[in-house]
Amino acid sequence: MLLAFYIVTLAMIGFFTLTAWLGKKREVAVRGLTLIGLQNLTCLALWAGYPIFRLYAALVLLAGLIELARHYRAVDEGRIRAAWAVPIQVVVIGASAALFIVTERIGVYVIPAGLILAGFAFLAPASQVRSQTFGSLFAIGVLALGAGCLALLSNHDASAIITFLLLLQMNDAFGLLAGKKFGRTKLFPRISPGKSLEGYIGGAAGVLAGVLMLNTWIPALSDTSLGKQAIIVCFILVFGNMGDLLFSALKRKLGIKDFGRLLPGHGGILDRYDNILFGAPLFAVIWGMLP
Repeated sequence: MLLAFYIVTLAMIGFFTLTAWLGKKREVAVRGLTLIGLQNLTCLALWAGYPIFRLYAALVLLAGLIELARHYRAVDEGRIRAAWAVPIQVVVIGASAALFIVTERIGVYVIPAGLILAGFAFLAPASQVRSQTFGSLFAIGVLALGAGCLALLSNHDASAIITFLLLLQMNDAFGLLAGKKFGRTKLFPRISPGKSLEGYIGGAAGVLAGVLMLNTWIPALSDTSLGKQAIIVCFILVFGNMGDLLFSALKRKLGIKDFGRLLPGHGGILDRYDNILFGAPLFAVIWGMLP
């Protein structure tokens, strides 16, 4: 199953990357090349087994914490003394590491707090979202929880992590292509001007195509009931897009375009793993509860 996932996704990404390159769409081509590298790394970690993929998730978390801390230092506006900056970061990293380690035991109880933090990021004034207190809580309750649940998905069932990653990729890729080609109806101009109704329709088509692949070429859902598959599709369409919007709203209120420049064509780690980290906790719960 993992080999099929690797071959199919790499072939698709490679096709779109080559098409973009021949069409002189350099930004899309660079994005595709970066995604090829990430896909190889992700599949290698999955193939190596749970301990290695857990390390992979931990590295994603660490990079995300560093990116978030850098931007919160930049917008601090004198709320705390500089002498306290390092101790606060040490506490946040320590608390994030602790939650990452014990996610399997207490993660389900932290999910409501993560959702509250997400809602706060959407609705609260920028001045409150830019506070060190909120940034610290967001790092722990959203990033650390998400990374821990992502690791757990790879441990319990290969079908779960493959389904989750593939459908998010299909939603993102088809949404991006449809939005760039046909996007006219802007849905969230203040949060994410690039998001359009046409892009979301394209993303939905991509998710349905992904479900078809997961029932044929990549048999991760071949033994799954139609009811469970329908719930998974709805989850991806809602929370996959919501995760992207959440981090877009956070960037807007922090006054930045991207979280970093580590991943050419994408930005930073949090620009690429935003909906993955946000969606992993609830997806893990849904996958485990549904028959």
